[in-house]
Amino acid sequence: TQLEVFVTCIANGDTPSNLKVLASLGQLTALVYPGLDSLQGLGECTQLQDLNVAFSSAATSLRPLSGLVNLTKLWASNCMLVGLEGIEVFSQLQVLELSHNPVMSLQPLTALRQLEKLYAVECDLSSLKGIQ
Repeated sequence: TQLEVFVTCIANGDTPSNLKVLASLGQLTALVYPGLDSLQGLGECTQLQDLNVAFSSAATSLRPLSGLVNLTKLWASNCMLVGLEGIEVFSQLQVLELSHNPVMSLQPLTALRQLEKLYAVECDLSSLKGIQ
C-alpha cells in the first residue's frame, strides 16, 4: 500500500526553503498551506492531489502549479487570482474553490472534464461562459 502524507503548514516568511522540504516528500498527497506569499515551488510537489492555498494574497496566477497533474482538489479562495490561464493541466480536477478572487472569466474551465464542484462566490465574473 502507498503511504498518504498530509501536511499542514503556516506561512512564516521562509516559504522557499519550506517548499524545498515539501517537494522532497515524494509521497505528499495533501497540503494545507494558507497565506503563502508565492506559489513558486509548489509545482514540484507532483504527487499532490489536494491543495489548499487559501488567503495567499500574492497568488495571481495558477501557472506556478503546472506540475501538479494529479490534483483533484484545489482550494484557492481569497487569493488574488485574476485569471485561470494554465488550469487546463489539472485534467483530474474535481473540486475547485475560487471564492473571493477577482476572476472575471470561467472560460478556461471548459477543459476540465472531471470537474464536479465549483465554488465561485463573490468573484468579478462578467459571464458564466465555461460552465456546462
